[in-house]
Amino acid sequence: MSKNPNRVLSGTLQIKNMHQFFGARVVLITDDYSLKIRAGSFNIEVQGLNDDIPDSEEVYQTIAEADITAEDYEFLMKNGAVTLPGYIHHPYANMHILLKHGQLPSVLCRYIQRNKLLRTVSSFKQGVWDIFPKNTEQAASLDLLTDPAVDIVILAGKAGTGKTLLALAAAMEQLYRGDSYTKILVSRPIIPMGRELGYLPGDLEQKIEPWMQPIFDNLEYLQTRAGSRAGKMNDYRRLIEKNVIEIEALSYIRGRSIPNRYMIVDEAQNLTPHEIKTIVTRAGEGTKIVLTGDPYQIDNAYLDSASNGLTYVIEKLKDEDAAGHVCLLKGERSRLADRRSRPPPGRRSRRHYSRAGTDAEFLFQVFHQLGKFQNGHVRDMLN
Repeated sequence: MSKNPNRVLSGTLQIKNMHQFFGARVVLITDDYSLKIRAGSFNIEVQGLNDDIPDSEEVYQTIAEADITAEDYEFLMKNGAVTLPGYIHHPYANMHILLKHGQLPSVLCRYIQRNKLLRTVSSFKQGVWDIFPKNTEQAASLDLLTDPAVDIVILAGKAGTGKTLLALAAAMEQLYRGDSYTKILVSRPIIPMGRELGYLPGDLEQKIEPWMQPIFDNLEYLQTRAGSRAGKMNDYRRLIEKNVIEIEALSYIRGRSIPNRYMIVDEAQNLTPHEIKTIVTRAGEGTKIVLTGDPYQIDNAYLDSASNGLTYVIEKLKDEDAAGHVCLLKGERSRLADRRSRPPPGRRSRRHYSRAGTDAEFLFQVFHQLGKFQNGHVRDMLN
C-alpha cells in the first residue's frame, strides 16, 4: 500500500463507494493517528493494527478483593500464607489480592502460582531507601520491585503516583545491600517536541539531559532520604560519573547485552511493541527490567492507548512466570498534580471475589510472571 496518506484515503473512499450498494463492510487498518481522524471525518470505519490488544482500561485493574472464611483468615495470620480458596477463580501468577473477613483488618497477599498459595506481602515498615508505601498499590509495587524472583515488573499509572520514585528507591536499596545487581541502568524514550536530538548543542550526555531531568529529580530526592547510607550516595552525579548509575538514551541500547543490571525504562508507553521487544531481549543474565508509564499519556503520534508497547507487553506476558504488573491509581505527589492527571472516564474499581462464587471469570486482564524465564531468552515469548 502507498505510504502517501492522501492516496490511502482516496483509495479507501473509492473502494467504499464501489461496495456500498452491496452492503459490503470496508475497513481501513492503520496506526497512523492523523489518518484515523481524517478517515473518521469521511465516515470510514477504522481499526488499529493492534486492536487484538485488550482495552487499555484493563491495564488499570490489578489488585482484587476477596472475602475469606474465618478458618482461612486465622491460618493466614498464623502462617503468612494460605492455600488458594476454590472460590477465587483463575488468578494470574503474582496477582495481588486483598483478603478480608468481616470487620478484621484486610491483608494484602500475592498469588504464588507454583505453590497455589496466597502469601502475605511485607508492610515495609522499615521502608525501602527510606521510602514508605502510602497506599495498597505502592506496597504491591515494592513487593515486586524487591523480589529477585520477579525479573520483569511493569508499573502503570497516571503522573504523580510514584512509579519512577519507587523503582529507583528499590534499585538503590538492592544495589547498596549488595544483591546481584552491579549497576543501575535508567532510560526513557526521547520524543522531541522541538529540535531533534542531533541538533542540540553539547555531547551525548548534554543532549539527553533535558529528557532525563525527571530521573535526576527523583535521584536528588532519594539522595536526601539516604540517611545512614549518605556516604554511599553523597552525590548521585558522582555515582553517574563512576557508571554505578547509567543514564542512557534507548536509541543506544540496541546491540548491547546488559547483564546484572537493575534496568528501569521510564515512560514506556511511548515505545512501540517492536521497541519493547528489543529492550527486553537486551537483558542478560541477572538483569531485572522495570517498565513504567501511563497508556493514557502518549506523546508518540503513531501510538494510542491500545497499540503502545506498554499495553502490548502487559497482554503478551500476562500468563508467564517471573513477571508482575501493578497499576497505581492514587496520585501522591500533590493535590494539584492529582487534579491535572485525572483517570480516564470509565475506569472501573477493583473486582471483588465473593465466596458465593458467581463470577468465575478471571480478575483482571493484566499479566504476571515470566515463567521458566532466563534473562536474554525471551524473544520467543514476545513473538
